[in-house]
Amino acid sequence: MIGGVMQRRVRFHGQSRLPLAISGLLNTGWRIRSAPDETVLPRNGQAFVLEGGAEDKRIRLFAYTVTSSSRNRPHEKRVEITRTYNGTLMRSPLFEDVVIAFDRERETWVGIDGRRLDYGGATHNASTFLPSAGFANVPTSGIHILPMESNIISLEFAAFFNPNSIAEYIFNRDAIHAGSYSGRGKFSGNVVVKKPANLKLEKGAFHGNDIVILGPPSLSKAAVVDQQAVEAMISGDTAAIRKLKLTREELLEIKRRCDEIGLKGERWALDYERKRLKRAGLHDLANQIVWVSQTHPYEGYDIESFNEDGSPKFIEVKTTVSKSKQFEISDNEWRRADELGSQYEIYRITGVESMPNLRRLPDPIGLLKAGALSKAASSWMVKYS
Repeated sequence: MIGGVMQRRVRFHGQSRLPLAISGLLNTGWRIRSAPDETVLPRNGQAFVLEGGAEDKRIRLFAYTVTSSSRNRPHEKRVEITRTYNGTLMRSPLFEDVVIAFDRERETWVGIDGRRLDYGGATHNASTFLPSAGFANVPTSGIHILPMESNIISLEFAAFFNPNSIAEYIFNRDAIHAGSYSGRGKFSGNVVVKKPANLKLEKGAFHGNDIVILGPPSLSKAAVVDQQAVEAMISGDTAAIRKLKLTREELLEIKRRCDEIGLKGERWALDYERKRLKRAGLHDLANQIVWVSQTHPYEGYDIESFNEDGSPKFIEVKTTVSKSKQFEISDNEWRRADELGSQYEIYRITGVESMPNLRRLPDPIGLLKAGALSKAASSWMVKYS
């Protein structure tokens, strides 16, 4: 009893790992609003509603225990997933199923690809074997993602994380298991609070079938990007990129940053084209300019615009934050330049984040033949029969 208000603890099955998962949420500022009025909640499969801002998560949580390998292999560990959709587990139309497992030795969680629940065979068991090294390289905050060989899923990613990063895992789970997570998603920047809430609730808070947990505002990690690597990526300098020994997460963040720079350049070029035509009194044409890359990204150019005589112009935008005179161009872009001839133009934008400067390169195939451009092969297409 606190301040005359009766309280009691949310109680789980004695062997359940769910309380450990909840404690990771509570440690980072979440608090339980309500819970089912049951004497003991299930060991696994409890429904949760995580109210984390603009995007709530409705999940059923399955928390297993990491054990040693049953195959006499010291370099691997095992998680025995005992319920699958082929067995006693029924899909829910309202909740997504999240599978995690706790390693007591290192006090670390691992997130497991939920597609495993589609398997299990006659025994309804979808056990997975994990590299022991994954548990040894878990950061204090954030997600350590490892690709794994799998006999039932073509490419599977396991996510290793500290207990206090569980909200980050849950809210970014799709990207994590698709292998596309940059490490800068929802709740990636949230930290441990000084006075976390606990599992005790007032008597009136016990109702319904779900555990409802309220989240703090979502914070994302500030991006730390190696500008040298960004420039190397933009210019297609694979040798320089290789020398930097980037991790997979760093490479994803650099690619994201390159995309961001590219979009800034395209927006600048779009604005430049509209102003150019309006200055020439061609307002109707200015309003007909199309940002092609946002709807059809494989056309081989980014913007459909017009020359002042009304003829069409197809613009490929190449952007950098530096003053580099080198950029990468794809086979598809070069092929379109050849097809469109004098209608095709490259807009090279340098210094896009400080003082943008435009260099126009009309008819790049013609410029190449005239010796005003040079082009080096950056890749080979290999075919086999």
